[in-house]
Amino acid sequence: MLILFKPNFKALWILPRTDQKPDLIILYSHGGGFCMGSSYFYMEFFMAWIAVLQNSGFRNPAILALEYSLVPEAVYPT
Repeated sequence: MLILFKPNFKALWILPRTDQKPDLIILYSHGGGFCMGSSYFYMEFFMAWIAVLQNSGFRNPAILALEYSLVPEAVYPT
Protein backbone atom coordinates (compact mmCIF):
# COMPACT_ATOMS: atom_id res chain seq x y z
CA MET A 1 0.00 0.00 0.00
CA LEU A 2 1.23 3.48 -0.88
CA ILE A 3 0.09 6.70 0.73
CA LEU A 4 0.35 9.71 -1.57
CA PHE A 5 0.80 13.24 -0.32
CA LYS A 6 0.87 16.09 -2.82
CA PRO A 7 0.19 19.80 -2.36
CA ASN A 8 -3.55 20.22 -1.81
CA PHE A 9 -4.04 16.51 -2.46
CA LYS A 10 -4.12 13.77 0.15
CA ALA A 11 -5.31 10.22 -0.43
CA LEU A 12 -4.77 6.58 0.33
CA TRP A 13 -3.59 4.59 -2.66
CA ILE A 14 -4.40 0.91 -2.07
CA LEU A 15 -2.54 -1.17 -4.62
CA PRO A 16 -1.76 -4.86 -4.02
CA ARG A 17 1.23 -5.02 -6.40
CA THR A 18 3.26 -1.83 -6.64
CA ASP A 19 5.48 -3.33 -9.34
CA GLN A 20 2.56 -3.55 -11.81
CA LYS A 21 0.13 -1.03 -13.26
CA PRO A 22 -3.43 -1.37 -11.98
CA ASP A 23 -5.97 -2.88 -14.35
CA LEU A 24 -8.85 -1.17 -12.51
CA ILE A 25 -8.86 2.00 -10.39
CA ILE A 26 -11.75 2.93 -8.12
CA LEU A 27 -11.96 6.52 -6.89
CA TYR A 28 -13.51 6.53 -3.41
CA SER A 29 -14.68 9.55 -1.43
CA HIS A 30 -15.96 8.81 2.06
CA GLY A 31 -19.14 10.34 3.43
CA GLY A 32 -19.56 12.44 6.53
CA GLY A 33 -20.67 15.81 5.21
CA PHE A 34 -17.22 17.38 5.55
CA CYS A 35 -17.51 17.20 9.35
CA MET A 36 -16.51 13.62 10.21
CA GLY A 37 -14.91 10.50 8.82
CA SER A 38 -11.69 9.41 7.19
CA SER A 39 -10.59 6.98 4.52
CA TYR A 40 -8.62 5.13 7.20
CA PHE A 41 -11.92 4.16 8.83
CA TYR A 42 -12.78 2.12 5.70
CA MET A 43 -9.47 0.26 5.41
CA GLU A 44 -10.98 -3.15 6.28
CA PHE A 45 -13.67 -2.57 3.64
CA PHE A 46 -11.03 -1.57 1.06
CA MET A 47 -9.01 -4.73 1.71
CA ALA A 48 -12.13 -6.90 1.36
CA TRP A 49 -13.09 -5.03 -1.82
CA ILE A 50 -9.63 -5.66 -3.30
CA ALA A 51 -9.92 -9.38 -2.46
CA VAL A 52 -13.37 -9.61 -4.12
CA LEU A 53 -12.05 -7.85 -7.23
CA GLN A 54 -9.04 -10.17 -7.44
CA ASN A 55 -11.31 -13.20 -7.05
CA SER A 56 -13.42 -11.77 -9.89
CA GLY A 57 -10.48 -11.85 -12.28
CA PHE A 58 -8.74 -8.49 -11.93
CA ARG A 59 -4.96 -8.88 -11.67
CA ASN A 60 -4.11 -5.68 -9.81
CA PRO A 61 -7.17 -3.62 -8.81
CA ALA A 62 -6.50 -0.33 -7.03
CA ILE A 63 -8.48 2.06 -4.85
CA LEU A 64 -7.69 5.75 -4.56
CA ALA A 65 -9.47 6.97 -1.41
CA LEU A 66 -9.58 10.74 -1.05
CA GLU A 67 -8.85 12.49 2.23
CA TYR A 68 -10.17 16.01 2.69
CA SER A 69 -10.24 18.66 5.38
CA LEU A 70 -13.08 18.64 7.90
CA VAL A 71 -14.86 21.31 9.94
CA PRO A 72 -14.34 22.94 12.41
CA GLU A 73 -10.58 22.88 11.70
CA ALA A 74 -11.16 23.90 8.09
CA VAL A 75 -13.78 26.50 7.30
CA TYR A 76 -15.06 28.04 4.08
CA PRO A 77 -13.47 28.50 1.54
CA THR A 78 -11.14 25.60 2.38
